[in-house]
Amino acid sequence: MGAIWAAINEVFNLPSGPVGYGEWGVIDLWRRPKPEFWLPKKAFSPVRIADGVLQGLTPGAAIPVPVQNWHDHTDLGELTITWRIGTRSGTLTDVRVPACQAGTLTISAGAWASGDTLQLTFRRGPALVDDYRLWLNTRKAPPLTAPGGTTPAVQETPDTITVSGVDTLFTVRQADRPPGRGHGR
Repeated sequence: MGAIWAAINEVFNLPSGPVGYGEWGVIDLWRRPKPEFWLPKKAFSPVRIADGVLQGLTPGAAIPVPVQNWHDHTDLGELTITWRIGTRSGTLTDVRVPACQAGTLTISAGAWASGDTLQLTFRRGPALVDDYRLWLNTRKAPPLTAPGGTTPAVQETPDTITVSGVDTLFTVRQADRPPGRGHGR
């Protein structure tokens, strides 16, 4: 078992400036979770489903999802388990996966196609226990927007660098640039 030594950033804003041990916590100075907050939650999650693609499924048919219950004393049936595929959603009932056992969750048959995503959310009351997004049969690549727009113009003098774009113009003095950076100077 592991632990988090200090979850909160150890920085204090004093009139003389910030002091402390660093901004290395999973919760920031204002007590807001950082994006990294989710990682230890997933690492210690008692609900285990293999991430990735659920393969070998028949489109439109019921979806079996292998799951492991790492709780020591809680059956997964004690959690609220909701699912969503596109606009379809529901709550699983009659789930029985005893503590420290493996089992199968079954999502009811309905309209879905290969490449769709199944979202499974596990809650104990209002508290989020875990959340999964699983591809069905194949991973569909998200559509990418073609690059476009105008490339900014860069003008460099011995004293300044000026970058100008459609709606942007800013100038950086060469003296403000860190030593050893840029064009071999």
